Amino acid sequence: MKKSIPLLFLAVFLVQCSKDKDDVHEQLQDFTLTLNYEAGHEIGDTEHVQARAFLSDQSGNIVNEAEINVGPPTVLNAQIDPSEILDLTIVYEVLASGDVKFIDLLTYKDVVQETYNLEKRVHDFTNDGFYLNMTNTGSSCDWENIPPGAFECGTENGGYLNYRSNLPVSPISDYFISFKRLGDSVFKYFWQEDVQEGSVFNVDYSTLPEISNLESITLPDNDGGSFILNGFLDTSLHDITQQISYQFSNTSIGTLTVPVPLNLFDMYKIRMRYSLGDYSYTKTENRVDIPSSLEAPSFDFAVVNPNLDQFSMTTTGVADWYLASTFYSSNANGLHSTHLIYGEAAPEITFSIENLRLNIQSFFPNLALVPSYPLDAISLFNYSSINAYEDILRYKIERKSYVPSSVNEYSEGVTRDY
Repeated sequence: MKKSIPLLFLAVFLVQCSKDKDDVHEQLQDFTLTLNYEAGHEIGDTEHVQARAFLSDQSGNIVNEAEINVGPPTVLNAQIDPSEILDLTIVYEVLASGDVKFIDLLTYKDVVQETYNLEKRVHDFTNDGFYLNMTNTGSSCDWENIPPGAFECGTENGGYLNYRSNLPVSPISDYFISFKRLGDSVFKYFWQEDVQEGSVFNVDYSTLPEISNLESITLPDNDGGSFILNGFLDTSLHDITQQISYQFSNTSIGTLTVPVPLNLFDMYKIRMRYSLGDYSYTKTENRVDIPSSLEAPSFDFAVVNPNLDQFSMTTTGVADWYLASTFYSSNANGLHSTHLIYGEAAPEITFSIENLRLNIQSFFPNLALVPSYPLDAISLFNYSSINAYEDILRYKIERKSYVPSSVNEYSEGVTRDY
């Protein structure tokens, strides 16, 4: 009987240990993140390209990884504690001609279980959607406000300017363009609705309508920058945007004078980018009027430790997300590499990527050529209509640009270069 007592205790102990293991297993939760790269995506267009996705914990330890292929989904699974936070890092390596190598790392902090679809991106540089041939333009080939496209000019036919560009939307679109010869006092414009792809318009420049209305806009203190004004025909923003004015300066701009035709547009999109010292600022805003002044973003940050193995910064004001950018380039070893870190804004932000980089290095040995990643720039952004970090993650991971889409919506950002 006495011998059976220790055996009974042993049995109870083993049962309890087994139960503890089951409890731990039951506390873990499945985590699944899926990346779908659409057929025709650019990572499949280049030979000698390797792409890989990594899930990692906050210490940079890799939880799971998988090679990225175009077409079939890339699925990353893990079993984690409910309180554990994971990051996603996508790495692209391109081996170019000779010994030139490009490695880009994109790290997204605090990811959630989700499926992300990365569509192929189509870039149209043909400038073959719209043709405007003007005569009687005078002898000057110096023009202001001509939007992106291609043009040629000469002195024949009283002076001519032949301009061509892509339509805002293919295969049919409204089209607006305004311009003036350098030295003229007034702008002229051309406006046509329902332009078919490839349409050609032959006009006499002297007969084009003039823009008599000039709007004055006071800008924040700056060392120079760019300003773009677009117009819509209705406030639903379902209409095609038209570029009204583009202005750029390498020196300080106090007040802008913007030519805006009256009774043509119902809605405006203002895009402003300017620099001041080591900082640069961006703002995009939808309005039903032209403001008399534009304000700088109402948030800021201070970097406490710029070293990416123990990065820390503080923020003030209301912002949604941050971007830390690094860059390394060496002609000696032929490696050019960037590392972008996206995360949710907070009053205090800290992270370390050194251990993560060392762990990824076993899959991409060329990263060993990078002695360290110095901080290149830090940015802070705010979207007026998006507050959930999960929604911002979708924009960033799917590599889509957020564009304010309703009246009074805006986006703004502050960047400091190092």
